[in-house]
Amino acid sequence: MKNKYSVGLSLLSGIMLFAAWPVSALSFLIFLGFSPLLFIAENSTRKIHFFWYCFSAIFIWNIGSTWWIWNSTDVGSIAAIAANSLLMCLPWLGFLASNKN
Repeated sequence: MKNKYSVGLSLLSGIMLFAAWPVSALSFLIFLGFSPLLFIAENSTRKIHFFWYCFSAIFIWNIGSTWWIWNSTDVGSIAAIAANSLLMCLPWLGFLASNKN
């Protein structure tokens, strides 16, 4: 799969998940937000590439939904968002490992 296509799908996933997160008329996007990541997982050949696509999507989602942590501390918010994104990537890597066997 082309790199630009995967980057676009990753960004689309992060934006859809962010748009669905607050209670709004777009809440139905939470069901569609993971579809691009599932498509990338199905077509990826290397785990490290999938990890970065997954991390960027979840990082965008976390920035959009937990931006308010920045009001407390800037370094702490960056660390919290990065750590949360890394932890949220673990189930995706587990899915990829179980799916490819």
